[in-house]
Amino acid sequence: MRKFVLMLRTNLRLIALGASFGVLAAFIVALPMAWVVPIVLRPSPGFDWQTARGSVWNGAIEKVRTPFGILDQITIHPAHGLALFSATPLRVGVHSAGLEANGWVGTKRLRQMHLEAQLVSLAFSDARLQGVLGTLKVDLEDLRYSRQACEYAKGNVWTDVLRRNANTWNWSGPDLSGTVLCDAGDLVLELNGEDSNQRIKAVLKLRFKGNYRAEVTVFTREPSAQTLLPLLGFAKHEDSFTLVEEGRWSWQETQ
Repeated sequence: MRKFVLMLRTNLRLIALGASFGVLAAFIVALPMAWVVPIVLRPSPGFDWQTARGSVWNGAIEKVRTPFGILDQITIHPAHGLALFSATPLRVGVHSAGLEANGWVGTKRLRQMHLEAQLVSLAFSDARLQGVLGTLKVDLEDLRYSRQACEYAKGNVWTDVLRRNANTWNWSGPDLSGTVLCDAGDLVLELNGEDSNQRIKAVLKLRFKGNYRAEVTVFTREPSAQTLLPLLGFAKHEDSFTLVEEGRWSWQETQ
């Protein structure tokens, strides 16, 4: 009899705990987006939105202004059940002209994030990149971060930008592909490409304080590249051309 009472008490506690989680989850997902968004996302110079509609269960933020242009819509759908309380409780989709992305998002983690962008649709401040053709694909299996640093990243990146602009530049380069990782707190994209006459390595480091560093090295015997690359800011060396640049990718102030 005593075992039965103990088992009954345990089951009742589990039922009560499950019911509490259920009530809490139902309350959270019913909150209007117009209330939640200003709390979670603070408007900043270079980042704001026009409208937030629906609820957390099925809501969207529209006309979102970012450093890379205006995004038409960001949709948000929460996970089901106890997954709502996981590290990545929200499935977020970004839908805009020339840009699609979707994946699971939390305050300190992204996972299963896929992004595909047409570069011509992005609002680059660098005149050399304005109007450039090509596709950028990023598959991010996992990204863990704090406010100040990248802690862990695993993913892949690919672009055909050098091939797609052959007519404009009078030079064609190979497709570039590589990995996404963390290094010393930076989010790093390392890309490589090679064809019969040239080899290219590009490393882009994004720091969470808002600045970046890009390093591109081109080994080529193409005569057209010998003319084009210095015009784009590359320095000529004995057997290669290099470009090293630093700047800001974010509107945030460096702390």
